[in-house]
This record gives sequence, structure tokens and C-alpha cells, in this order.
Amino acid sequence: MTPIKTFNIFMIMSLVTIQIVFANVPIVKQYSYKFYGVVFGIVIDKNGDLHNLRIVKVLDPACKGCDLSDMKVSQEFFDNVQQHVRTKGYKPEIENGIAKEFYTYFIYDPMRPERIDLDPNNESNTTKK
Repeated sequence: MTPIKTFNIFMIMSLVTIQIVFANVPIVKQYSYKFYGVVFGIVIDKNGDLHNLRIVKVLDPACKGCDLSDMKVSQEFFDNVQQHVRTKGYKPEIENGIAKEFYTYFIYDPMRPERIDLDPNNESNTTKK
């Protein structure tokens, strides 16, 4: 064999060995935590049932209250909030016999729309579950 062929075979074998070795090494994904405050308007009827749930505004706390109302919140997050409100047992606010809207907020992480219990001040929320 010529030195060039030997070198080429050596290089190919080295690359194959590297691929085999690194094929089983887990890749650590970099995860960027970006939280938003989503303000919801809630109407509970006199029977205690959810009558209406709507997104009033989306806020970016890093932007000192910038209103991001045009931002799309995932349907999964909205559905999870809706389920939470239905099971939470909020009391209706009735004024002159009419159910009145009240407001609350949930923290939204677009990378984890299944979570509605996030607290951006709690370091355990910066660990992906």
C-alpha cells in the first residue's frame, strides 16, 4: 500500500471511531427561560361555573410591563388555565344580579405550555422538568 492509501484508511477509521464513540453521548440542549405574565379575565356565573375566560393582555416582565397583546399564547396553555379555573372553585362576583369579570394572571413559558404553576422567582422553575 502506498503511504497516501494508508493515510486515507487511517483517517476513515478515525472518523468512524469518533462517530461510534460520540453516538451515545447525550447532547445537552441549551434552554432559554423566558417568562411572560398572561392576564386573564374570568367570569364565574352564579352557579359557580366558568362562564367566560379570555386573555386580557400578555406582559413581558423584562420590559417593565410592555404590553404584548399581539403575542400568541399556545392553545395548550390556554386549555390548562381553563381546566385549572374550572377546578379551582373560584367564587362568583355578582353585582346587581350579574356575574362580574375579575382578573388574575398566570406565568407562561412558551417552552413549557403545560405548566401554569410557574414562579419566576423560584429557582426550581429554571430546571426543565
